[in-house]
Amino acid sequence: MPKIRSGQTTLTSATLVGRLRNVDDELAWREFDRRYRGLIVGFLRSSGLQLSDAEDLAQTVVSKLVSGLRSFAYTRENGGFRAYLFRCSRNTLHDYFLRQAHSARSVSLREVHDEASGGTSDAAWDLFEREWVDHHYRIAVRRFRDSASDRALDILEATLAGRSTRSIAEELGMTEPAVHKAQQRIRDELRGLIAEQLRDEEDPGV
Repeated sequence: MPKIRSGQTTLTSATLVGRLRNVDDELAWREFDRRYRGLIVGFLRSSGLQLSDAEDLAQTVVSKLVSGLRSFAYTRENGGFRAYLFRCSRNTLHDYFLRQAHSARSVSLREVHDEASGGTSDAAWDLFEREWVDHHYRIAVRRFRDSASDRALDILEATLAGRSTRSIAEELGMTEPAVHKAQQRIRDELRGLIAEQLRDEEDPGV
């Protein structure tokens, strides 16, 4: 029987964003920080920032979201929450590079724009998209761990560690075809969790 482990996520992203309109909802903001800070920091680092600068700037992004999400509404036209978070992160990054350029007084505005956007706005979106995919994969793995059986967890951890099917089968007393089958079930469940997360995140009805 699946176990329910501590730390299991119950709020959908859309429900969470709805709650963030109340700036006094500290539990919602802590959950948002736990769920999305890694994504924001990853995007900022992939855009050229050192870890310490990315951590500091991520706090600026969150601060902007505190006020911006009060009026945020899910619509297909504006690209939904993913596009909104991207724009907020990119604009904060642009402002950061602009301040750096102003201090150095040796970098053109074009260079600032190229730095902040990864060369072009499409390049910046591609960077954000890669972080977004990794972000949802991490959440799906965490959710799977929260409810999976001990055997499924053993197979997942061994697979993520790069262990061969043969070694997993030998260690767990399984046949190789049984391990393959279990790995496929895990992949299918992770895909389902990711699809559910994406629907939750972009639910225009919230």
